[in-house]
Amino acid sequence: MAQLQYKQNRIRIAARKELLEQNRLRNGFERRLVRQLQSGFKATGRLARKEYEQLGRLVETGRQSEKKLRDVLESHYRAVIDAFGTRVLRNRKQDSQFEILIREYMNTVGGTRITQINNTTMKAINKVISKGAVEGLGVQAIGKNIFDKMDGSFSKLRSQTISRTETHSAASYANDRVNASLGIPNQIKRWVSVADARTRSWHVALNGTEVGKDEPFTVTVKGISYKMDYTGDPKGGAVNTINCRCVTLYLDPDDVIVDDTTEVIDKTPPVNADGMPDPLVLLKDFNIVALTKVKLNNIKQYSKNEALDIMGDKVAESAEDLRWVRRGNQGMASRYRKPYGDDEMFGKVMDEGGARSFNSETASVMVQMQKEIDTLAELFNVPKVRSIVSVRKRDRSAARMGDGVLYISHRYFKEMYTRNDGKPITWTRGDDPKSKAYVLEAYLTDKADKMRGLVYHEFAHLVHQQTGVKNIEDLLNPPVEKEMKTILKPKTRKEGSPTKYGESENVEWFAENFSAYFNNRKDLVDPKFTTLIERLVADAREGT
Repeated sequence: MAQLQYKQNRIRIAARKELLEQNRLRNGFERRLVRQLQSGFKATGRLARKEYEQLGRLVETGRQSEKKLRDVLESHYRAVIDAFGTRVLRNRKQDSQFEILIREYMNTVGGTRITQINNTTMKAINKVISKGAVEGLGVQAIGKNIFDKMDGSFSKLRSQTISRTETHSAASYANDRVNASLGIPNQIKRWVSVADARTRSWHVALNGTEVGKDEPFTVTVKGISYKMDYTGDPKGGAVNTINCRCVTLYLDPDDVIVDDTTEVIDKTPPVNADGMPDPLVLLKDFNIVALTKVKLNNIKQYSKNEALDIMGDKVAESAEDLRWVRRGNQGMASRYRKPYGDDEMFGKVMDEGGARSFNSETASVMVQMQKEIDTLAELFNVPKVRSIVSVRKRDRSAARMGDGVLYISHRYFKEMYTRNDGKPITWTRGDDPKSKAYVLEAYLTDKADKMRGLVYHEFAHLVHQQTGVKNIEDLLNPPVEKEMKTILKPKTRKEGSPTKYGESENVEWFAENFSAYFNNRKDLVDPKFTTLIERLVADAREGT
Protein backbone atom coordinates (compact mmCIF):
# COMPACT_ATOMS: atom_id res chain seq x y z
CA MET A 1 0.00 0.00 0.00
CA ALA A 2 1.37 3.39 -1.00
CA GLN A 3 2.42 5.69 1.82
CA LEU A 4 -0.03 8.45 2.61
CA GLN A 5 0.70 12.05 3.47
CA TYR A 6 0.61 12.06 7.25
CA LYS A 7 -1.17 14.94 8.91
CA GLN A 8 -0.04 15.79 12.41
CA ASN A 9 -3.08 14.49 14.28
CA ARG A 10 -1.91 13.35 17.67
CA ILE A 11 -4.63 11.80 19.77
CA ARG A 12 -5.57 10.61 23.25
CA ILE A 13 -5.85 6.80 23.31
CA ALA A 14 -7.82 4.87 25.91
CA ALA A 15 -6.17 1.46 25.65
CA ARG A 16 -8.94 -0.53 27.31
CA LYS A 17 -11.62 1.25 25.33
CA GLU A 18 -9.70 0.66 22.10
CA LEU A 19 -9.35 -3.05 22.89
CA LEU A 20 -13.06 -3.45 23.65
CA GLU A 21 -14.15 -1.46 20.58
CA GLN A 22 -11.98 -3.53 18.23
CA ASN A 23 -13.25 -6.78 19.75
CA ARG A 24 -16.84 -5.53 19.52
CA LEU A 25 -16.39 -4.63 15.84
CA ARG A 26 -14.84 -8.04 15.09
CA ASN A 27 -17.66 -9.86 16.89
CA GLY A 28 -20.21 -8.54 14.39
CA PHE A 29 -18.18 -9.80 11.45
CA GLU A 30 -17.54 -13.13 13.20
CA ARG A 31 -21.23 -13.88 13.82
CA ARG A 32 -22.10 -13.32 10.16
CA LEU A 33 -19.17 -15.44 8.94
CA VAL A 34 -20.10 -18.35 11.25
CA ARG A 35 -23.53 -18.53 9.60
CA GLN A 36 -22.00 -18.36 6.12
CA LEU A 37 -19.41 -21.06 6.85
CA GLN A 38 -21.94 -23.44 8.41
CA SER A 39 -24.19 -23.01 5.39
CA GLY A 40 -21.22 -23.53 3.08
CA PHE A 41 -20.01 -26.70 4.80
CA LYS A 42 -23.56 -28.06 4.67
CA ALA A 43 -23.75 -27.28 0.95
CA THR A 44 -20.39 -29.00 0.40
CA GLY A 45 -21.67 -32.05 2.24
CA ARG A 46 -24.80 -32.08 0.08
CA LEU A 47 -22.71 -31.79 -3.10
CA ALA A 48 -20.23 -34.48 -2.04
CA ARG A 49 -23.07 -36.81 -1.11
CA LYS A 50 -24.77 -36.34 -4.49
CA GLU A 51 -21.55 -36.76 -6.46
CA TYR A 52 -20.44 -39.84 -4.53
CA GLU A 53 -23.83 -41.52 -4.80
CA GLN A 54 -23.89 -40.91 -8.58
CA LEU A 55 -20.26 -41.63 -9.47
CA GLY A 56 -18.85 -43.58 -6.53
CA ARG A 57 -16.04 -41.01 -6.25
CA LEU A 58 -15.48 -37.26 -5.92
CA VAL A 59 -14.58 -35.29 -9.05
CA GLU A 60 -15.79 -31.69 -8.77
CA THR A 61 -16.57 -31.31 -5.06
CA GLY A 62 -13.12 -30.11 -4.01
CA ARG A 63 -12.87 -27.48 -6.75
CA GLN A 64 -16.40 -26.16 -6.26
CA SER A 65 -16.01 -26.16 -2.48
CA GLU A 66 -12.86 -24.04 -2.70
CA LYS A 67 -14.51 -21.63 -5.17
CA LYS A 68 -17.49 -21.07 -2.85
CA LEU A 69 -15.20 -20.72 0.16
CA ARG A 70 -13.07 -18.22 -1.73
CA ASP A 71 -16.15 -16.15 -2.60
CA VAL A 72 -17.27 -16.08 1.04
CA LEU A 73 -13.89 -15.37 2.61
CA GLU A 74 -12.69 -12.88 0.00
CA SER A 75 -15.88 -10.88 0.55
CA HIS A 76 -15.36 -11.21 4.32
CA TYR A 77 -11.72 -10.10 4.16
CA ARG A 78 -12.75 -7.15 1.99
CA ALA A 79 -15.40 -5.99 4.48
CA VAL A 80 -13.14 -6.44 7.53
CA ILE A 81 -10.12 -4.72 5.98
CA ASP A 82 -12.30 -1.86 4.76
CA ALA A 83 -13.95 -1.41 8.18
CA PHE A 84 -10.74 -1.58 10.20
CA GLY A 85 -8.69 0.41 7.71
CA THR A 86 -11.34 3.13 7.57
CA ARG A 87 -11.41 3.20 11.35
CA VAL A 88 -7.64 3.79 11.54
CA LEU A 89 -7.85 6.65 9.07
CA ARG A 90 -10.93 8.13 10.73
CA ASN A 91 -9.14 8.17 14.08
CA ARG A 92 -6.16 9.92 12.41
CA LYS A 93 -8.41 12.08 10.22
CA GLN A 94 -7.08 10.59 6.95
CA ASP A 95 -8.87 9.47 3.75
CA SER A 96 -8.15 6.48 1.49
CA GLN A 97 -9.47 3.42 -0.32
CA PHE A 98 -8.26 -0.15 0.31
CA GLU A 99 -8.60 -2.14 -2.91
CA ILE A 100 -4.82 -2.51 -3.24
CA LEU A 101 -4.54 -3.60 0.38
CA ILE A 102 -7.30 -6.20 -0.08
CA ARG A 103 -5.55 -7.70 -3.12
CA GLU A 104 -2.28 -7.68 -1.21
CA TYR A 105 -3.88 -9.59 1.67
CA MET A 106 -5.38 -12.18 -0.67
CA ASN A 107 -1.99 -12.73 -2.34
CA THR A 108 0.02 -13.02 0.88
CA VAL A 109 -2.34 -14.50 3.49
CA GLY A 110 -5.97 -14.98 2.51
CA GLY A 111 -5.50 -17.17 -0.56
CA THR A 112 -3.28 -19.60 1.33
CA ARG A 113 -5.72 -19.77 4.23
CA ILE A 114 -8.65 -20.52 1.89
CA THR A 115 -6.77 -23.43 0.33
CA GLN A 116 -5.78 -24.77 3.75
CA ILE A 117 -9.34 -24.61 5.07
CA ASN A 118 -10.73 -26.33 1.97
CA ASN A 119 -8.05 -29.04 2.10
CA THR A 120 -9.03 -29.79 5.70
CA THR A 121 -12.68 -30.03 4.64
CA MET A 122 -11.92 -32.45 1.83
CA LYS A 123 -9.65 -34.49 4.08
CA ALA A 124 -12.55 -34.91 6.53
CA ILE A 125 -14.89 -35.97 3.70
CA ASN A 126 -12.39 -38.47 2.30
CA LYS A 127 -11.93 -39.88 5.79
CA VAL A 128 -15.67 -40.59 5.93
CA ILE A 129 -15.45 -42.31 2.54
CA SER A 130 -12.46 -44.43 3.55
CA LYS A 131 -14.08 -45.48 6.80
CA GLY A 132 -17.29 -46.38 5.04
CA ALA A 133 -15.40 -48.49 2.52
CA VAL A 134 -13.60 -50.38 5.32
CA GLU A 135 -16.94 -51.01 7.03
CA GLY A 136 -18.44 -52.30 3.78
CA LEU A 137 -21.08 -49.57 3.48
CA GLY A 138 -22.79 -48.86 0.18
CA VAL A 139 -22.57 -45.55 -1.68
CA GLN A 140 -25.95 -44.38 -0.34
CA ALA A 141 -24.92 -44.95 3.27
CA ILE A 142 -21.53 -43.32 2.73
CA GLY A 143 -23.20 -40.36 1.02
CA LYS A 144 -25.50 -39.89 4.02
CA ASN A 145 -22.52 -40.05 6.40
CA ILE A 146 -20.76 -37.35 4.35
CA PHE A 147 -23.74 -35.03 4.65
CA ASP A 148 -24.17 -35.76 8.38
CA LYS A 149 -20.50 -34.95 8.93
CA MET A 150 -20.77 -31.59 7.15
CA ASP A 151 -24.03 -30.74 8.91
CA GLY A 152 -22.98 -31.75 12.44
CA SER A 153 -20.84 -30.52 15.31
CA PHE A 154 -17.67 -30.82 13.20
CA SER A 155 -18.67 -27.92 10.94
CA LYS A 156 -20.26 -25.92 13.77
CA LEU A 157 -17.11 -25.83 15.90
CA ARG A 158 -14.89 -25.32 12.84
CA SER A 159 -17.03 -22.43 11.67
CA GLN A 160 -16.67 -20.69 15.02
CA THR A 161 -12.90 -21.14 15.16
CA ILE A 162 -12.37 -20.16 11.51
CA SER A 163 -14.58 -17.11 11.90
CA ARG A 164 -12.74 -15.81 14.97
CA THR A 165 -9.29 -16.49 13.53
CA GLU A 166 -9.87 -15.19 10.01
CA THR A 167 -11.63 -12.04 11.20
CA HIS A 168 -8.84 -11.29 13.67
CA SER A 169 -6.19 -11.95 11.01
CA ALA A 170 -7.74 -9.61 8.41
CA ALA A 171 -8.49 -6.91 11.00
CA SER A 172 -4.97 -7.04 12.42
CA TYR A 173 -3.46 -6.94 8.93
CA ALA A 174 -5.53 -3.88 8.04
CA ASN A 175 -4.54 -2.13 11.27
CA ASP A 176 -0.85 -2.81 10.62
CA ARG A 177 -0.67 -1.93 6.95
CA VAL A 178 -2.81 1.20 7.12
CA ASN A 179 -0.91 2.49 10.14
CA ALA A 180 2.37 1.81 8.31
CA SER A 181 1.10 3.75 5.29
CA LEU A 182 0.63 6.90 7.38
CA GLY A 183 4.38 7.37 7.71
CA ILE A 184 4.19 8.55 11.32
CA PRO A 185 7.73 9.45 12.40
CA ASN A 186 9.15 7.27 15.21
CA GLN A 187 5.90 5.32 15.46
CA ILE A 188 5.65 2.79 18.33
CA LYS A 189 3.69 -0.50 18.41
CA ARG A 190 2.16 -1.71 21.67
CA TRP A 191 0.81 -5.23 22.41
CA VAL A 192 -2.52 -5.13 24.27
CA SER A 193 -4.02 -8.32 25.75
CA VAL A 194 -7.50 -8.91 27.08
CA ALA A 195 -5.77 -10.28 30.20
CA ASP A 196 -8.54 -12.59 31.41
CA ALA A 197 -8.46 -16.30 32.26
CA ARG A 198 -8.99 -17.28 28.62
CA THR A 199 -5.94 -15.42 27.37
CA ARG A 200 -2.75 -17.35 26.59
CA SER A 201 -0.35 -16.82 29.47
CA TRP A 202 2.45 -15.81 27.09
CA HIS A 203 0.16 -13.14 25.61
CA VAL A 204 -0.71 -11.86 29.08
CA ALA A 205 3.04 -11.57 29.73
CA LEU A 206 3.39 -9.39 26.60
CA ASN A 207 0.64 -6.98 27.61
CA GLY A 208 1.97 -3.41 27.40
CA THR A 209 5.16 -4.41 25.54
CA GLU A 210 6.30 -1.69 23.12
CA VAL A 211 8.60 -1.96 20.07
CA GLY A 212 9.50 0.30 17.17
CA LYS A 213 7.25 0.28 14.11
CA ASP A 214 9.79 -1.77 12.10
CA GLU A 215 10.62 -4.15 14.95
CA PRO A 216 8.81 -7.44 15.64
CA PHE A 217 7.35 -8.56 18.92
CA THR A 218 9.21 -11.59 20.31
CA VAL A 219 6.75 -14.19 21.58
CA THR A 220 8.26 -17.17 23.43
CA VAL A 221 6.20 -20.36 23.75
CA LYS A 222 7.71 -23.45 25.38
CA GLY A 223 11.22 -22.26 24.61
CA ILE A 224 10.48 -21.43 20.95
CA SER A 225 10.63 -17.75 19.93
CA TYR A 226 8.24 -16.36 17.29
CA LYS A 227 8.80 -12.98 15.62
CA MET A 228 5.45 -11.31 15.02
CA ASP A 229 5.01 -7.92 13.39
CA TYR A 230 1.57 -7.52 15.00
CA THR A 231 -1.03 -9.44 17.01
CA GLY A 232 -2.55 -12.10 14.78
CA ASP A 233 0.48 -12.16 12.45
CA PRO A 234 0.51 -15.58 10.67
CA LYS A 235 4.25 -15.81 11.39
CA GLY A 236 3.26 -16.63 14.99
CA GLY A 237 1.67 -19.92 13.89
CA ALA A 238 -1.49 -21.52 15.26
CA VAL A 239 -0.14 -21.42 18.83
CA ASN A 240 -0.39 -17.61 18.72
CA THR A 241 -3.23 -16.89 16.31
CA ILE A 242 -6.10 -19.37 16.75
CA ASN A 243 -8.91 -17.62 18.70
CA CYS A 244 -6.58 -14.76 19.66
CA ARG A 245 -8.26 -11.51 20.84
CA CYS A 246 -5.16 -9.33 21.44
CA VAL A 247 -4.74 -6.07 19.52
CA THR A 248 -1.84 -3.83 18.54
CA LEU A 249 -1.87 -0.12 19.31
CA TYR A 250 0.06 2.10 16.90
CA LEU A 251 1.26 5.20 18.70
CA ASP A 252 2.62 8.56 17.72
CA PRO A 253 5.31 9.39 20.31
CA ASP A 254 3.17 12.33 21.38
CA ASP A 255 -0.04 10.31 21.76
CA VAL A 256 -1.33 10.13 25.31
CA ILE A 257 -2.30 6.76 26.83
CA VAL A 258 -5.05 7.60 29.31
CA ASP A 259 -5.51 4.09 30.74
CA ASP A 260 -3.91 0.65 30.65
CA THR A 261 -4.93 -2.99 30.36
CA THR A 262 -2.93 -4.65 33.10
CA GLU A 263 -6.06 -5.47 35.09
CA VAL A 264 -8.61 -8.15 34.24
CA ILE A 265 -11.23 -6.46 32.12
CA ASP A 266 -13.40 -9.46 31.17
CA LYS A 267 -14.97 -11.06 34.22
CA THR A 268 -17.40 -13.40 32.43
CA PRO A 269 -17.03 -17.08 33.40
CA PRO A 270 -14.69 -18.49 30.72
CA VAL A 271 -15.71 -21.55 28.71
CA ASN A 272 -14.09 -23.35 25.82
CA ALA A 273 -15.66 -24.35 22.48
CA ASP A 274 -17.33 -27.39 24.07
CA GLY A 275 -19.00 -25.31 26.77
CA MET A 276 -16.64 -26.67 29.39
CA PRO A 277 -14.92 -24.36 31.90
CA ASP A 278 -11.83 -22.84 30.38
CA PRO A 279 -8.87 -24.63 31.98
CA LEU A 280 -6.37 -21.81 31.85
CA VAL A 281 -7.11 -20.71 35.38
CA LEU A 282 -5.52 -21.56 38.69
CA LEU A 283 -6.83 -24.70 40.35
CA LYS A 284 -8.49 -22.81 43.18
CA ASP A 285 -10.71 -21.13 40.59
CA PHE A 286 -11.38 -24.26 38.54
CA ASN A 287 -15.13 -24.83 38.34
CA ILE A 288 -15.45 -28.48 39.28
CA VAL A 289 -19.20 -28.21 39.72
CA ALA A 290 -19.64 -26.91 36.18
CA LEU A 291 -17.38 -29.65 34.87
CA THR A 292 -19.51 -32.38 36.38
CA LYS A 293 -22.98 -30.83 36.22
CA VAL A 294 -24.22 -32.89 33.26
CA LYS A 295 -26.23 -35.81 34.59
CA LEU A 296 -26.98 -39.02 32.70
CA ASN A 297 -30.44 -37.99 31.52
CA ASN A 298 -29.14 -34.63 30.29
CA ILE A 299 -26.23 -35.93 28.21
CA LYS A 300 -26.72 -34.89 24.57
CA GLN A 301 -27.64 -37.86 22.42
CA TYR A 302 -26.05 -38.55 19.04
CA SER A 303 -26.37 -41.34 16.56
CA LYS A 304 -23.62 -43.90 17.04
CA ASN A 305 -21.82 -42.88 13.86
CA GLU A 306 -21.97 -39.17 14.68
CA ALA A 307 -20.64 -39.78 18.21
CA LEU A 308 -17.81 -41.94 16.89
CA ASP A 309 -16.93 -39.25 14.36
CA ILE A 310 -16.80 -36.57 17.06
CA MET A 311 -14.52 -38.72 19.20
CA GLY A 312 -12.46 -39.68 16.17
CA ASP A 313 -11.84 -36.09 15.11
CA LYS A 314 -10.55 -35.21 18.56
CA VAL A 315 -8.22 -38.18 18.98
CA ALA A 316 -6.91 -37.65 15.46
CA GLU A 317 -6.02 -34.07 16.38
CA SER A 318 -4.35 -35.19 19.61
CA ALA A 319 -2.28 -37.79 17.77
CA GLU A 320 -0.55 -34.90 15.98
CA ASP A 321 0.34 -33.16 19.26
CA LEU A 322 4.09 -32.50 19.28
CA ARG A 323 4.28 -33.16 23.01
CA TRP A 324 4.04 -36.91 22.39
CA VAL A 325 7.59 -38.22 22.56
CA ARG A 326 9.01 -39.39 19.26
CA ARG A 327 12.17 -41.28 18.41
CA GLY A 328 13.39 -39.67 15.23
CA ASN A 329 12.01 -41.37 12.13
CA GLN A 330 11.07 -44.50 14.08
CA GLY A 331 7.69 -43.13 15.05
CA MET A 332 6.19 -42.67 18.46
CA ALA A 333 8.04 -43.75 21.55
CA SER A 334 5.88 -45.96 23.76
CA ARG A 335 6.03 -47.20 27.31
CA TYR A 336 3.33 -49.82 27.39
CA ARG A 337 3.30 -51.05 23.81
CA LYS A 338 6.26 -51.75 21.56
CA PRO A 339 9.24 -49.69 22.69
CA TYR A 340 9.17 -47.58 19.52
CA GLY A 341 7.00 -47.17 16.50
CA ASP A 342 3.66 -48.99 16.25
CA ASP A 343 1.55 -45.92 15.58
CA GLU A 344 -1.34 -47.90 14.16
CA MET A 345 -3.76 -47.29 17.02
CA PHE A 346 -3.04 -43.63 17.55
CA GLY A 347 -5.58 -41.12 16.28
CA LYS A 348 -8.43 -43.66 16.05
CA VAL A 349 -11.54 -44.88 17.82
CA MET A 350 -11.34 -48.66 17.69
CA ASP A 351 -12.97 -51.86 18.88
CA GLU A 352 -10.53 -54.65 19.66
CA GLY A 353 -13.20 -57.26 19.15
CA GLY A 354 -13.92 -56.31 15.54
CA ALA A 355 -17.44 -54.95 15.14
CA ARG A 356 -18.14 -51.71 16.95
CA SER A 357 -19.68 -52.40 20.33
CA PHE A 358 -20.68 -48.89 21.32
CA ASN A 359 -24.34 -48.11 20.86
CA SER A 360 -25.79 -44.61 20.48
CA GLU A 361 -26.28 -44.20 24.25
CA THR A 362 -22.84 -45.37 25.36
CA ALA A 363 -21.07 -43.52 22.54
CA SER A 364 -22.93 -40.32 23.51
CA VAL A 365 -21.78 -40.76 27.11
CA MET A 366 -18.21 -41.14 25.89
CA VAL A 367 -18.48 -37.93 23.84
CA GLN A 368 -19.41 -36.06 27.04
CA MET A 369 -16.65 -37.72 29.04
CA GLN A 370 -14.12 -36.91 26.31
CA LYS A 371 -15.09 -33.21 26.49
CA GLU A 372 -14.44 -33.22 30.22
CA ILE A 373 -11.11 -35.02 30.24
CA ASP A 374 -9.92 -32.89 27.32
CA THR A 375 -10.61 -29.86 29.51
CA LEU A 376 -8.62 -31.46 32.31
CA ALA A 377 -5.79 -32.18 29.87
CA GLU A 378 -5.56 -28.46 29.12
CA LEU A 379 -5.61 -27.67 32.84
CA PHE A 380 -2.56 -29.91 33.39
CA ASN A 381 -0.90 -28.99 30.09
CA VAL A 382 -0.64 -32.60 28.93
CA PRO A 383 -1.61 -34.10 25.55
CA LYS A 384 -5.22 -35.23 25.22
CA VAL A 385 -6.26 -38.86 24.81
CA ARG A 386 -5.17 -39.94 21.33
CA SER A 387 -7.13 -43.18 20.96
CA ILE A 388 -10.30 -44.67 22.43
CA VAL A 389 -10.64 -48.44 22.30
CA SER A 390 -13.71 -50.49 23.21
CA VAL A 391 -12.20 -53.52 24.93
CA ARG A 392 -12.74 -57.20 24.17
CA LYS A 393 -15.35 -59.21 26.04
CA ARG A 394 -12.65 -61.29 27.71
CA ASP A 395 -10.92 -58.17 29.07
CA ARG A 396 -11.63 -58.27 32.82
CA SER A 397 -10.91 -54.58 33.50
CA ALA A 398 -13.57 -51.92 33.09
CA ALA A 399 -10.95 -49.50 31.72
CA ARG A 400 -7.20 -48.87 31.45
CA MET A 401 -4.82 -46.24 30.15
CA GLY A 402 -1.36 -46.27 28.57
CA ASP A 403 0.50 -44.19 25.98
CA GLY A 404 -2.50 -41.90 25.64
CA VAL A 405 -4.80 -44.80 24.66
CA LEU A 406 -8.00 -45.09 26.72
CA TYR A 407 -9.36 -48.61 26.80
CA ILE A 408 -12.96 -48.55 27.95
CA SER A 409 -15.60 -51.19 28.52
CA HIS A 410 -18.74 -50.27 26.67
CA ARG A 411 -20.43 -52.98 28.76
CA TYR A 412 -19.78 -50.97 31.90
CA PHE A 413 -21.64 -48.00 30.46
CA LYS A 414 -24.47 -50.19 29.17
CA GLU A 415 -24.89 -51.82 32.59
CA MET A 416 -24.89 -48.45 34.31
CA TYR A 417 -28.23 -47.59 32.67
CA THR A 418 -29.99 -50.49 34.40
CA ARG A 419 -27.90 -51.11 37.55
CA ASN A 420 -29.37 -50.48 40.97
CA ASP A 421 -26.51 -50.02 43.42
CA GLY A 422 -28.57 -49.06 46.44
CA LYS A 423 -27.33 -46.44 48.88
CA PRO A 424 -23.80 -45.05 48.46
CA ILE A 425 -21.10 -45.72 51.04
CA THR A 426 -20.83 -42.78 53.44
CA TRP A 427 -17.21 -43.27 54.62
CA THR A 428 -15.04 -40.17 54.87
CA ARG A 429 -11.54 -39.39 56.09
CA GLY A 430 -11.20 -40.10 59.80
CA ASP A 431 -13.64 -43.04 59.73
CA ASP A 432 -12.59 -46.68 60.21
CA PRO A 433 -10.30 -47.56 57.24
CA LYS A 434 -11.92 -50.98 57.06
CA SER A 435 -15.16 -49.29 55.96
CA LYS A 436 -13.63 -47.76 52.83
CA ALA A 437 -15.21 -48.49 49.48
CA TYR A 438 -13.17 -50.63 47.11
CA VAL A 439 -13.46 -48.08 44.26
CA LEU A 440 -14.66 -44.50 44.13
CA GLU A 441 -17.95 -45.06 42.33
CA ALA A 442 -19.39 -46.65 45.50
CA TYR A 443 -19.37 -43.17 47.10
CA LEU A 444 -21.26 -41.54 44.22
CA THR A 445 -24.99 -41.42 43.58
CA ASP A 446 -25.62 -40.11 40.05
CA LYS A 447 -24.93 -42.69 37.37
CA ALA A 448 -23.08 -40.17 35.17
CA ASP A 449 -20.83 -39.35 38.14
CA LYS A 450 -20.12 -43.05 38.58
CA MET A 451 -19.02 -43.17 34.96
CA ARG A 452 -16.88 -40.10 35.61
CA GLY A 453 -15.34 -41.92 38.56
CA LEU A 454 -14.03 -44.54 36.15
CA VAL A 455 -13.05 -42.23 33.26
CA TYR A 456 -11.37 -39.61 35.48
CA HIS A 457 -9.42 -42.39 37.21
CA GLU A 458 -8.03 -43.56 33.89
CA PHE A 459 -7.31 -40.03 32.72
CA ALA A 460 -5.36 -39.48 35.95
CA HIS A 461 -2.94 -42.15 34.74
CA LEU A 462 -2.29 -40.06 31.62
CA VAL A 463 -1.52 -37.08 33.90
CA HIS A 464 1.17 -38.84 35.93
CA GLN A 465 2.47 -40.64 32.81
CA GLN A 466 2.86 -37.47 30.70
CA THR A 467 3.33 -34.45 33.00
CA GLY A 468 6.80 -33.00 32.51
CA VAL A 469 7.74 -35.66 29.96
CA LYS A 470 10.11 -34.24 27.33
CA ASN A 471 12.17 -37.22 26.16
CA ILE A 472 12.31 -41.02 26.18
CA GLU A 473 14.02 -41.15 29.57
CA ASP A 474 11.16 -39.12 31.09
CA LEU A 475 8.61 -41.30 29.32
CA LEU A 476 9.99 -44.48 30.87
CA ASN A 477 10.42 -42.89 34.30
CA PRO A 478 8.01 -39.94 34.54
CA PRO A 479 8.81 -37.05 36.91
CA VAL A 480 5.49 -37.28 38.78
CA GLU A 481 5.93 -40.99 39.43
CA LYS A 482 9.45 -40.36 40.72
CA GLU A 483 8.10 -37.70 43.04
CA MET A 484 5.43 -40.03 44.40
CA LYS A 485 8.16 -42.46 45.42
CA THR A 486 9.65 -39.76 47.65
CA ILE A 487 6.41 -38.71 49.37
CA LEU A 488 4.66 -42.07 49.71
CA LYS A 489 5.42 -45.19 51.72
CA PRO A 490 3.11 -48.21 51.91
CA LYS A 491 1.68 -46.94 55.20
CA THR A 492 1.11 -43.34 54.08
CA ARG A 493 -0.33 -44.55 50.79
CA LYS A 494 -2.79 -46.77 52.63
CA GLU A 495 -3.77 -44.04 55.03
CA GLY A 496 -4.14 -41.49 52.27
CA SER A 497 -6.09 -43.48 49.72
CA PRO A 498 -9.83 -42.78 49.56
CA THR A 499 -10.44 -46.40 48.47
CA LYS A 500 -9.02 -49.85 49.08
CA TYR A 501 -8.03 -50.10 45.43
CA GLY A 502 -5.94 -46.95 45.75
CA GLU A 503 -3.90 -48.57 48.53
CA SER A 504 -2.32 -51.06 46.11
CA GLU A 505 0.15 -48.84 44.18
CA ASN A 506 1.32 -45.25 44.07
CA VAL A 507 -0.25 -44.69 40.67
CA GLU A 508 -3.62 -46.04 41.89
CA TRP A 509 -3.40 -43.78 44.96
CA PHE A 510 -2.93 -40.89 42.53
CA ALA A 511 -5.78 -41.96 40.22
CA GLU A 512 -8.35 -42.55 43.00
CA ASN A 513 -7.52 -39.25 44.71
CA PHE A 514 -7.64 -37.47 41.35
CA SER A 515 -11.05 -38.91 40.54
CA ALA A 516 -12.39 -37.97 43.97
CA TYR A 517 -11.00 -34.43 43.68
CA PHE A 518 -12.59 -33.72 40.31
CA ASN A 519 -15.84 -35.47 41.21
CA ASN A 520 -16.25 -32.80 43.89
CA ARG A 521 -15.50 -35.19 46.77
CA LYS A 522 -12.59 -33.34 48.38
CA ASP A 523 -13.65 -34.74 51.73
CA LEU A 524 -12.15 -38.05 50.59
CA VAL A 525 -8.88 -36.63 49.26
CA ASP A 526 -5.45 -37.11 50.86
CA PRO A 527 -3.92 -33.72 51.83
CA LYS A 528 -0.64 -34.95 50.32
CA PHE A 529 -2.42 -35.32 47.00
CA THR A 530 -3.98 -31.85 47.25
CA THR A 531 -0.52 -30.32 47.75
CA LEU A 532 0.84 -32.29 44.80
CA ILE A 533 -2.02 -31.48 42.44
CA GLU A 534 -1.99 -27.76 43.22
CA ARG A 535 1.71 -27.58 42.44
CA LEU A 536 1.27 -29.52 39.17
CA VAL A 537 -1.42 -27.11 38.01
CA ALA A 538 0.64 -24.08 39.03
CA ASP A 539 3.61 -25.51 37.09
CA ALA A 540 1.35 -26.17 34.09
CA ARG A 541 0.11 -22.60 34.22
CA GLU A 542 3.62 -21.25 34.24
CA GLY A 543 4.67 -23.57 31.44
CA THR A 544 1.88 -22.67 28.99
